[in-house]
Formats: sequence, structure tokens, C-alpha cells
Amino acid sequence: MAFSQKATTTQLVYEEADGVLPGKTDLDSYVQTQQLFADLSMLPTRGQAYGLGHFMRRKRPRVKELIEPIFYSYFESLWTRGPFDLNRQWGRMRRMGLYPFVSGPFYALTRDLVACMLNGLEEWSNVSAARNTSAISLGEDAFIFFALHVGTTRTNGTVTFQHVTWTRSHNLPSARADVGRPAKPGMGWMHPSSTSFIVHWLKFGKWQWRLVHTTLANASTPVFTPFAFRWHARSSTFEHAAAGQASRWAAYIRICW
Repeated sequence: MAFSQKATTTQLVYEEADGVLPGKTDLDSYVQTQQLFADLSMLPTRGQAYGLGHFMRRKRPRVKELIEPIFYSYFESLWTRGPFDLNRQWGRMRRMGLYPFVSGPFYALTRDLVACMLNGLEEWSNVSAARNTSAISLGEDAFIFFALHVGTTRTNGTVTFQHVTWTRSHNLPSARADVGRPAKPGMGWMHPSSTSFIVHWLKFGKWQWRLVHTTLANASTPVFTPFAFRWHARSSTFEHAAAGQASRWAAYIRICW
């Protein structure tokens, strides 16, 4: 794919030969676009969700008709304890009604997934109307990807999540220039380096943008490519989507996490 950038204050759109690849970025995110274009240019044209991977789950997974997704965890966090075996560990997690999504500092979807997401929104709205209930309050990322989950389940589809990792996409830790500790606890809060390409949480002044830009302006080459995980919505299975990735992922968890 060959991309050209169009920007508004709330989103980025990338043109490709057969249409557009819609994406979304938060206003408080710095994006190193040369790295981004390098990643996006390598993606297949269908079934791809690109960004920082997380999991949602159903609050009460045994009640199949109940739609109440809540945040669960991050892609990295499921495989940080014990021997690495994605299939074995996922087998334990799937009983909780987990499904993946990517978050808003930046993500992009291929056009077929956008159409599938719209089908999911239609089905969700029909359920809500039938019960005469109001829409559930969710962040926009969780809302969009729950709709995508519904849509791909309905069509027995698959989604390949291109996970950029917390090493390359992360939050800026300090809320003020004189604070050397994280603004709030949790993973993903670190200072930018040559491994970064998206830095989020730039909410507290121009000094943050200058700091990040000084570090990343010339960091034009991705330090590593995204990790690809394939999600089978109807069967609720999650697997490596690239040959040889299991050992590469295990090495990443061991070294970077």
C-alpha cells in the first residue's frame, strides 16, 4: 500500500490503492508518522486492526444475551507468569468472555472491518431498542470494538490484531516538568526513547511536545514490527498469526516486560 496523510484535529486517514484505511488518534498523542507509515505499508488489505492491544470481558459471561463489556487487561499481561503457552493460557481466559480491542492513542482498521463494525452497531441498537434500555456508557474505543466483536461473531469472521506493544506506544509519565515519577500508577508510563513511536498523555503544556519531538523527530525506523494475533470471534479463539512468532513474543515478554 502507498499512503498519503490527511489530518484533522481528531483523526488521520490514509489513502490506499482501493480506497481508504480509516484511523483515529487522540489529540494528546504524538505520532512518529514515518514509523507509522512503515508499519501500515506492510499490512494486508483486509481483516486488520492496528494499534495497542487490550482485552475487554463480559461482566457476567454466562448471561449470553447481556451486553455489558468492561475492561479486563492488556495483551502483554496474559503471558507474564509461568511457561509461555498462548493456547493453554487463552483456554483459561476465554471462559470469562474475553475479546480483544485496540486503544485510542492511535489505531487503524481496514475498510472491511469498518463495515463489519457498522453491522455490529446495528445489531446492538436493535437489542437495546427491544429492551427499551439506554445505550451503555463506554469509552469510544471499547464501544467501537465491542460493535466489531458483535459484527464478526455474526458473520463468523476473523480479525488480525497488529499489536504495536507498550514499548513502542506508551504514556508520558510526568504531569509536570519537575516530577520524575508517573502521573498515575500502571503499565505503559515511561519516558520516550528511540523505541517509541506513539507517546500519549501530553496534556500539560508545550514542554511535553518539545521533549517528545526532540527524542522522536529523527527516529524514523520501527525498532520492531507489530505482533500479529488472529481472533476468531464466534469460536472465541486467539492465536499467533505469523510463523515463528511464538518464540519472538516470548523473547519480547522476557526482555521488555
